[in-house]
Amino acid sequence: MATGDNTMVHETLLEIEDAFKLLADMNVIQNHVAARFTADVPLDLSIAQFAILQFFFRRPGLRTSINQLADHLSLSKASVGDSVEKLKKKHYLLVEPNKEDRRSRLVSITEEGLKAHSTALAAIRPFLMEMRDGVGATTFTRAIALLQPLREWLRMNKQE
Repeated sequence: MATGDNTMVHETLLEIEDAFKLLADMNVIQNHVAARFTADVPLDLSIAQFAILQFFFRRPGLRTSINQLADHLSLSKASVGDSVEKLKKKHYLLVEPNKEDRRSRLVSITEEGLKAHSTALAAIRPFLMEMRDGVGATTFTRAIALLQPLREWLRMNKQE
């Protein structure tokens, strides 16, 4: 193998290592936050379930399909459907037939769901503020801004 080819292979391996380092770091962060969320929030909610409640909290009165919800949250339809069913059983979401499209159902948040969202947010807020303050508010804000284009690219190029 020529020296130039060896350099190219080495550079490619470094790029792949960097990509996997990023993914591994994001996974470690997700695991730590999920564990803390589970420990701190008294409602037997997963982060995905909380994300669904958060989605509706930010959009009062909205009724939307599971497909639209999955697309917005960048989660699989199966995962969102499972979370919606669990939240429905807890009376946090209302799921109704869609009169305009009988193949889909419309999902909305209930008063109990709004209360659960408020309870979960109050329970996890101290940890989130501690995490933000621990790395610095500027660093925290920059991390969000840096990861947003990657999140959007992944959302646009996801495989179902």
